[in-house]
Amino acid sequence: MVLVDCQKQFRGSFSDDFCRHILQAVHSLKKGNPQVDFGFLADKNPRPGFGFPATLGTTHIRKTLPGIRNWERVIGTTARKKKTDMLICTDGIAHPKLKIPQVVWLPKPNDFAVGRKKSLAQFQKLIKQTVANAALLLASSPTHGSKLEEEYPGISAKLMNIPPFKEDDINALTWAEKEKARKELSQGKEFLCMDITDCRKPVFINMLMAFGAFKKRLRTNLQLAIVGEGIKALKKTEEISTFRYRQDIIFPSEEEQDKWLAIAYGLMIPARNFQLMLRAFALEIPVIANSRFYTDPLYVDNLLTADFDVHEDLTRAIINLYKDEQLRNKTIEKAKASLSGFSDQTTAEIFWKRVSAIIPS
Repeated sequence: MVLVDCQKQFRGSFSDDFCRHILQAVHSLKKGNPQVDFGFLADKNPRPGFGFPATLGTTHIRKTLPGIRNWERVIGTTARKKKTDMLICTDGIAHPKLKIPQVVWLPKPNDFAVGRKKSLAQFQKLIKQTVANAALLLASSPTHGSKLEEEYPGISAKLMNIPPFKEDDINALTWAEKEKARKELSQGKEFLCMDITDCRKPVFINMLMAFGAFKKRLRTNLQLAIVGEGIKALKKTEEISTFRYRQDIIFPSEEEQDKWLAIAYGLMIPARNFQLMLRAFALEIPVIANSRFYTDPLYVDNLLTADFDVHEDLTRAIINLYKDEQLRNKTIEKAKASLSGFSDQTTAEIFWKRVSAIIPS
């Protein structure tokens, strides 16, 4: 039995993209190893929309009082009752008293702080104990892994990077299919997509300002389709109602957002949403991402970046994408070629090879 602590993921206490990243990794691990009995431990069922498959494995819902110590007792009791061979901890903290091997996914500092009542500094002791005692440590990217190695020297032998995975069933439309869909959805007009998931209000305003400056300078008919979570509330905001190019803004319904993304001229991503980035790569849609979040060479070489806190910088990126067709095509080709490095099957096989090596025989 491999037991996975999913309390924080089911509650959605970490940032959404981090949750999707972890759940997809575990999903791929289970999919590639059907002979292994996986159990998922939480104190409530997953939030709707998180994409957690109900048939992934046995889900153990254990009610508990608030507090880290209470949850530690639940983990310990369940692990002993289920005769668990290994525990996968997605909370960044290993169980201090369990004697079985533990695989710990270490979140980045910002992820770790989300949903916490205590500051990150108060957890430093627990993190150091985890780094010392865990059988395997997981990082979400090479850059994240490098920072962990700098902070905790000597952990290289038990550190593994787990990058996001691309979705297998996503493919780019043909030119004819795009033209047909564009006529049906946008009356044949080209448009940029702007993702607002986890987007701060100042950044959202900057994106509007950048698009407005782009429209003013180039006098183009390019429109702006806003996608992501929170669109309904956004429609009634003052920023939208007073925007000079309000008639060029489109709010696709939640059911049709994927259709709009598949035919977009480009996509702006202001926050960390690596799964959306990979989906755009597969759809052959060029991405302009926030340079404050997308710093790893694993991603940066395959997209355009701009500082979304500086609207002039973002304006330049949009203009370059629109005016330089050679740059746009080159970005699409590089992103498309990079997808082979984001195979869930390949990563899951490597992951399981490392994990299975530490399970007691």
